[in-house]
Amino acid sequence: RLREFPEHVAVLVLLNFRDRVHGKQAEILTVESVTASVKQAAVLGEEDLHVFECSMANCYGLKLLYNYLALPFATLKLTSLEQALELARNEREQVKANMLNLIEHHECAFLQ
Repeated sequence: RLREFPEHVAVLVLLNFRDRVHGKQAEILTVESVTASVKQAAVLGEEDLHVFECSMANCYGLKLLYNYLALPFATLKLTSLEQALELARNEREQVKANMLNLIEHHECAFLQ
């Protein structure tokens, strides 16, 4: 299903094996093995895929998760500012073109 994600969306995989039930056999996953598996299943760049360990039992990784969640908002802010900058550049070019047109066609009628 990762192939269905838009390219600009970052993917976060949380490994929560620290909270697994004792006595049950579970495959221990490493950050490296999960990262490699997800990259094979999806078309993601290095900057679009993040994998880290966490634990809800002792809050391991909570600060990292909190900081990670700020990333999409910072990206959205950057995109919004880039769009505003492009609009301002276009407006400046239009004003400049209008000014040059007015200068070129400006006549002073009181001079004879």
